Amino acid sequence: MVNRYITNQINTNGKTIESLIAELSNLYKLYGEALIMIDDSYKVFDVNTEAEEIFGYDFYEMIGQPLEVITPKAFRKELQDLVQHFFSQELDSHSTRLNYEIVGVKKDGKKFPVLLSLFKVSQLEQNFYLVVVREISKNNPVIDKLSKFTRVVEQTPAIVVITNTDGDIEYVNPAFEKVTGYKIEEVIGKNPRILKSGLVDQSVYKKMWETITTGNIWRGELCNRKKNGEIYWDLGTVSPVLDSQGLVTNYISVKEDITKQKENEMELLAYKEKLEEMVQSKTTELRTEISKHLQTLEILQENVFRLYQAQQIGGLGSWDLDLQTYEVTWSDETYRIFGLSEQEFELSFESAMGMVHPDDRDIVQKSLDTTISRGQDLHIDHRLQMQNGEVKKVTLRAILMKDKVGIPQKLVGTVQDITERSKMESALLEKERLTKELLIAHDIQMSMLPVKTPIRKGWQFSSFYQAAEQVGGDFYDFINRSSGKVGIIMADVSGKGLPAALFMALSLTAIKTIALKVRTPANILNQVNSLLYKEFNGGDFVTVCYALIDTKTGLLRFSNAGHNHPLRYCAATNTIEEIIIESTALGVIPKIKSGEVSIQLGKGDVLVFYTDGLTEAFNCDNEVFGKTRLEEVVLANSENDSHEILNQIVHSWCNFMGDHAQSDDIAIIIVKKENKFFPNIFN
Repeated sequence: MVNRYITNQINTNGKTIESLIAELSNLYKLYGEALIMIDDSYKVFDVNTEAEEIFGYDFYEMIGQPLEVITPKAFRKELQDLVQHFFSQELDSHSTRLNYEIVGVKKDGKKFPVLLSLFKVSQLEQNFYLVVVREISKNNPVIDKLSKFTRVVEQTPAIVVITNTDGDIEYVNPAFEKVTGYKIEEVIGKNPRILKSGLVDQSVYKKMWETITTGNIWRGELCNRKKNGEIYWDLGTVSPVLDSQGLVTNYISVKEDITKQKENEMELLAYKEKLEEMVQSKTTELRTEISKHLQTLEILQENVFRLYQAQQIGGLGSWDLDLQTYEVTWSDETYRIFGLSEQEFELSFESAMGMVHPDDRDIVQKSLDTTISRGQDLHIDHRLQMQNGEVKKVTLRAILMKDKVGIPQKLVGTVQDITERSKMESALLEKERLTKELLIAHDIQMSMLPVKTPIRKGWQFSSFYQAAEQVGGDFYDFINRSSGKVGIIMADVSGKGLPAALFMALSLTAIKTIALKVRTPANILNQVNSLLYKEFNGGDFVTVCYALIDTKTGLLRFSNAGHNHPLRYCAATNTIEEIIIESTALGVIPKIKSGEVSIQLGKGDVLVFYTDGLTEAFNCDNEVFGKTRLEEVVLANSENDSHEILNQIVHSWCNFMGDHAQSDDIAIIIVKKENKFFPNIFN
């Protein structure tokens, strides 16, 4: 937009060169971009404040210098040839433009990528030239933050869809393509209704739209259809995206593919309904048969075989209790459910009640008494205590049989083994509980990780974290101390799930709190160990390395408690070595004696802190990534900035892993002491 506006402004006919320069000066202030004016000899005759800030020169240092002053010596000939070639072209209009990426250089010698927009202006038989400069450095905090966010969205297994306010798709991530089968180019500009399966009531979509258009978040499940026609389920949220004025600019949908979970739930529900239907059907059949024919022994004998078959098919055992004699009769299927044989077990009311789990006997007895006294049908679930120690769960049903004058005579009923069904229901509930626990643990862990790295003059800090699963055990943080000191924490807690996340939160809080009061790394770890052991009695532990860097003097003070030894690259000798201190992990024993080492860091030195998920990673060939491979990457990229060193380590690890799944969490911190130089840029 800035380029189009500048072009329109400098194309105005009838302007004097002075008036055009005045207009461009106003544009300098309006757009806040770095602008440089050069004459026919390609020397600078005007710059704006932004250009002074980007390149580090003041106005008078740049005036009269050739344009090539903004690039390193290695690129000056390239820029000179480009500018001369471009400005020597014939003009078809009053101005032309060229966009070109090249390496820029600041006054202090720091190199960074820039985008140059070149304009040639011809007015009143005079030529002058305008250069618009945009910094595209990867170290730009805004771009870096946007890049990190983009990587998260691109790599997350969750489905992410962004639409405009009309509901038209503007972006989908790779997870969307993988789940739905649609490529991004097939859906851009289209409405998400292309995914509709026709199996969701229209009121659901209406409610969702009403929710998000009023600025609220919609949560729920939807049944959709893939490109190939297959049905899938997703669970997630649709949220409005607001601008600084509080107006909705977009809608973002973040969802999880829960098709497999829904299929399991449906299968379990169908199985449960089928079992209940069979029980209800068989119970109804038995009640009908018993009510009609049990009054005489002949009728009962005629139906014994049919009843026996029904019990085998339905997995039901039958029984009856004579209320006059309290004699009990069981069918063969009932003996099988109780794990007994008719020949070995002396059946009676007392022995039958003895098979009921001790904790359930009172409620079973009370239910029998209620059925007998009130004539209500009996239906109760309870446990059986088998002779081999096994516990089963059964459903007990019965009806009361009376004589002609209404006196209770018998209880006739069925018993069904529901142990497996009960286990499946419990497993489903446990799965739901664990899912919720993992979500809570993930939120806790993400909230504890640092949002940004420290900014210190002459130093570079970069970090990376990637969990193997929804919840990881690794964590790191930075502690900004007074007098220019920076504390660095790299750790790995024991355990998994919510307990591990809570232990991580407690450990990190303890370290940060004590680190603000205690000066030396060794004493910090010793005091944290005492606190954790007191709270957990050695049940949980955490490996930690703690470094304290004085960014003014370059002095590193370091201590370690059972964690991986960090690496130090020494620029002066071009060598790399481990910083080795042996000690016990925190929380294992009441007291530890962490050692401490002090190292004077020089210009160009690099520190690498990491967790074992990096060096102990295995690929498809069962090869380990290893410390040697890590050292080789650091040595090969030691002259780069900390961010590029980190990128190369992650890139090397990704290539090494290939298609093999990540099995452990990874956390990495890179610290570099800058090696600044100040060349004479006018030579």
